[in-house]
Amino acid sequence: LQSNDFKTWNLAFLREHCDVFEDAEENKLEHTQIHNKFQQEVEDRIEAAVEGTDVDMVALMDRLPAFMSTTTSDQIPDGADPEVHEAVDTLTSMTDFETFKAA
Repeated sequence: LQSNDFKTWNLAFLREHCDVFEDAEENKLEHTQIHNKFQQEVEDRIEAAVEGTDVDMVALMDRLPAFMSTTTSDQIPDGADPEVHEAVDTLTSMTDFETFKAA
């Protein structure tokens, strides 16, 4: 999430699809499809980034819900890495359709 490659890809994706979204209450099926595509591509990028590393994805996924339930964007637990916390906040916001739409 911090890499220039990810930031460049993210900006390009948003620019490519921004004309589809209007400032309206009603959402189109196409909006959901674009959001789903975005989420899948983010997941694919994360998997590619951790491939070949010593990151245990099963353990990470097991621990993630507890981490998310004990932290808020205003409160970082003692010993927690602020960058990790920011990354989790960013990923969480990406799964929220309204936040995605507003971007």
